[in-house]
Amino acid sequence: MTVTTTASRTRARVAIAALLVLALIECVCAARAYRPGATADDWAALAAALDQLPAGEPVLLAQPWLGPRARMEAPRLRGWDSVAPPDLHGARRFHVVGLARARWGPALADDSMDMPDATYAGEERFGGLRLHHYARPQAGATLEDWVGDASTRLEVSDEQGRCRGAGGRWTCKQGALALDTLEIAYRPRRCLAARLDDGARLRVRLQGATLGDELRGHLGFADFNARLRSDAPALLTIAIDGAAAARFVFTDSQGWAGFTLATEPGLHDVELELVTTLSGTWSADRYAGKRDHVPCLELRALDHGAPSEARP
Repeated sequence: MTVTTTASRTRARVAIAALLVLALIECVCAARAYRPGATADDWAALAAALDQLPAGEPVLLAQPWLGPRARMEAPRLRGWDSVAPPDLHGARRFHVVGLARARWGPALADDSMDMPDATYAGEERFGGLRLHHYARPQAGATLEDWVGDASTRLEVSDEQGRCRGAGGRWTCKQGALALDTLEIAYRPRRCLAARLDDGARLRVRLQGATLGDELRGHLGFADFNARLRSDAPALLTIAIDGAAAARFVFTDSQGWAGFTLATEPGLHDVELELVTTLSGTWSADRYAGKRDHVPCLELRALDHGAPSEARP
């Protein structure tokens, strides 16, 4: 009995010691994992460096979860080209902020999917933060952006006449169009959101658009719940100088669906026609036509000539 009791006590002491060692290891690992990765001085130095970068060169994040803190500390990261970029076409140079060793991520890969790898041009260190520089001359230059500066020149109409409004918000007889930032395919995107009646035809015209060698855009459907209750497609037609140049059909299953169209450089009138088949949603017992199924699109004119030939 005495031998058995002594052995039991020994095993108990060993088990307790092992638990204490394990707890100590967990404490050390937790302290390393959750220690502050960057100080206030690091953020201030990074913000100052970002302010020195040329305008028009996007600054993105290697880790999207860093966004709220990064945008609070660095005003340059609050721009739409950082918060909700369409993709990385049109960005011949761009920059990536990362914590510790992170310098790339899945979102950046998605936005570069059909382009050659970017050339890595080095990094700057600010304590625990890194600012990485990239170049990709093949990306081309953006000449016109329908959700950027060109949005102030857009003319919007439906089948019943011209829509009222300007500067990013138009009211039509058959619905409305608004420049907005919406969640599409689980990421924020800056786009023209169309809330229309079933079967409505919306036309968006830009006269005297400066075109390069390509029109490039995306269309996707916003609102997760609405997408669960409708899979109705949308039809997009692009006309240049009054002649139909391309026609695309989009469904929600395509996510943030990209499209391209080769163009002749110069000044041209460009018109988009968006047709929504059904803009409402279904419930268990009925169809509700409340304009909840919202297609949202963006369009840019790109030029892939030599950088010196591109318009700033």
